[in-house]
Amino acid sequence: KGDGGKGDGGKGDGGKGGGSNGDNVCRPPRGDYELTETQVETLKSAVMENIRRDTGSFAGSLADSMGELLRLVFHDAAPFSGREDSTGGLNGCVDLAFSANAGLHLAITFLEEVQENMDFDVTMADLSVLAAMAAVEAAGGPVIPFKYGRGDADCFDAPDDFFFPNPESNAARNSSGELDESMVERLGLSRRQVTALLGAHTLGRLEARFSGYEGGWVRADQRALFDNAFYTGMINLPWVKTTKRVGSEAMDTARTLTEWRIPLRTSDSMMLNTDGILGFDITDSCNVFGRDTLDFFSSENVADFVPDTLVPCAERTDEYGEAVQAFAADNEVFKEEFASAFVQLVETTHQCGRLKAPRPSDP
Repeated sequence: KGDGGKGDGGKGDGGKGGGSNGDNVCRPPRGDYELTETQVETLKSAVMENIRRDTGSFAGSLADSMGELLRLVFHDAAPFSGREDSTGGLNGCVDLAFSANAGLHLAITFLEEVQENMDFDVTMADLSVLAAMAAVEAAGGPVIPFKYGRGDADCFDAPDDFFFPNPESNAARNSSGELDESMVERLGLSRRQVTALLGAHTLGRLEARFSGYEGGWVRADQRALFDNAFYTGMINLPWVKTTKRVGSEAMDTARTLTEWRIPLRTSDSMMLNTDGILGFDITDSCNVFGRDTLDFFSSENVADFVPDTLVPCAERTDEYGEAVQAFAADNEVFKEEFASAFVQLVETTHQCGRLKAPRPSDP
């Protein structure tokens, strides 16, 4: 389970896997800890070289590797509470025993290898942030300015007050309450910033072996491109509510999951309640959101799960809904606001350390 990697600016033996009931102490980097612009580019190149191997990348595909690097940062930041005594946040460790973090061991192991192969020190918290930025850039997204100086913490169980959006809760199904509590109140983001950050779902996909959910938010051939397809698809394509049982009834682990799916037999595109709620009032009385601009429901390839009666969910007109419309209408606006929101996330939710720009390299 490790000790959180390089929180003291040293080599460490850990990384971000956790769940070990540690003392939650975050260790600021040593006073002589420094990253130069050249070293930052070396780290980014190491990340990009791996993910561009596609099927040979750490997660098995270009798109999946990109998506996992972003998910790692979001999930590391999620336990941040905004309090001065917060024991969570970007600190080089996630609790792998927590179900929402299933599968992140792939990204963790990869970043530990990158860390160990360098002839200079970098904390795991800094490396994970930089790797996510490299993934966005490699996918055609914005070049996001990087600052270093985050400390690493011992790996520990998630804080008692840790809150993470549950797509199957009543709040997630019927309101944006879980997004507000977990990302607006705890992380200090605006609703528009939350909407921009969730646009990262354009990269990668969900896998049933880790979460029970299966599929990507955009078409399979778009999942390695960083653009506004998450929003355009949400608005301009129809998403039909489906449910499925996963787990074991005998072992008392069975649960019902909700997936909003494109109504074609050949499509594996899906969204969660916590995605659709950004643009639509998803209530228990509606079973489809978005528009059928491509006339999918009249297709010979229409899926068997389409119900006889379709009840549309109303479009939202609040800050979330307005942001979805704005990002769908302008890809450059989305990229610009994603970069700004991501910088705020990674520069305000670290548990310890002081951030500064990389030192210009010697000529």
